[in-house]
Amino acid sequence: MQREKAKAILLRIAETLTRGPFMAVPRKLFVFGSFARGALEPEDLDLLLLYDYPKDHRERLKATKRGTISEMLRDHPEAHYAAEFRKRLRKPGEKMDLLVHHPRHDFVVSLFEGRQSIKPDDLRLVWRKGDKTAWRGRIEGIRPDPEAGRMVRSHFFPVKRLAEGLPFMEAVMAMIEQRLLRFRLLPLESVPVKLNKDHRYFIDWATRSYGGRPIAGRETARLLPYLCGWGDMHGQAIRFLRHNLEAWNDAFDHRAHLGRPSLRSMVYAFVDREGLKRQALIPHIKKGEVNGILEFERGERWNPELAVKMDEAANQMAMPTLAFKPLS
Repeated sequence: MQREKAKAILLRIAETLTRGPFMAVPRKLFVFGSFARGALEPEDLDLLLLYDYPKDHRERLKATKRGTISEMLRDHPEAHYAAEFRKRLRKPGEKMDLLVHHPRHDFVVSLFEGRQSIKPDDLRLVWRKGDKTAWRGRIEGIRPDPEAGRMVRSHFFPVKRLAEGLPFMEAVMAMIEQRLLRFRLLPLESVPVKLNKDHRYFIDWATRSYGGRPIAGRETARLLPYLCGWGDMHGQAIRFLRHNLEAWNDAFDHRAHLGRPSLRSMVYAFVDREGLKRQALIPHIKKGEVNGILEFERGERWNPELAVKMDEAANQMAMPTLAFKPLS
């Protein structure tokens, strides 16, 4: 997006925080990434919002329903705080990553939220509790830098649309370069979609609600015709779709993962299943970006022990490390 547009979004967000009120108490807002570095055309707006608990937090916590882990996480007060911040600060269609955290112990541990690690030195303060107009000066003080641009990365697909972060993407790229894996990107428009009776039955089954949620939601349902088309390309009928959006053929030698697919699961599927021939990762369709099927096969130098070592090294890089620099 254009820098001026990103700046306008940031000004609006700071003004909304100033007006309030919210369930939780916003404390500080930071910007990082390409906008903070001064890029003229940042890919998106990367924000970190720190907040304090409201006075009735303990009562909200006691009211949290007991049940499965997923139910407890969904009903936890912190989930509601974060959901409200995201709903009120972000408008539909805006390219923005808004991380919402409570700064426990007044430290942020080299923030790691599943996909990206943030160093405290990369953060630029934009807004703080009690600000009336000072945030305008801070935003104006983030000067454009024509030399900054986006970080140059030759990734085969946008990392943010996959389940893991940069270390795992780079580990898989190294496996491709060393010919442990073979990879090709199939644009969705190149995948032959000719739905027959079996395809339609499979899609209807995957999207139907049998007294609960269907296996494939609205976004995933858009991928199912391409999943069937990918199977047809290799003479395979995809017949099984699990609740983790992992799909298989009858012989269990062709695997696909839909939605926000995992590179790690792809690697370990090759490690654990000797008969597995081919895999497809099919991310959700996103307007204005590349959309396709990420197809993997074992390379001529496939070595499961080496692949596991490379993945474990990436996992160590992705783990958070303590940053002794308070953000309070």
